[in-house]
Amino acid sequence: MQLSLNFDQASHLNRVTSKTSAAITEFFAKLEVGATFHAQELRDHVAAQVLTAPASPDRVMRKLRQVGEINYELVDRRGSLYRKLAG
Repeated sequence: MQLSLNFDQASHLNRVTSKTSAAITEFFAKLEVGATFHAQELRDHVAAQVLTAPASPDRVMRKLRQVGEINYELVDRRGSLYRKLAG
């Protein structure tokens, strides 16, 4: 029974991460290179499409950058301001 529960949780996590990744990729596709955005704008976009924990979009965004799916830089840490970069 415990194994089934862990599998279901892992399956759910993979689905949510996949949907979150798609929402983030869509958000980035709408931005021009050089455009800035606040983390909250990204979170709001994702929340409109996927039921997820508040910090998940940030984590998934970092993961997508690590694997080369998106590119951005942190412009202002205090203001959570980011800039989309090419590539």
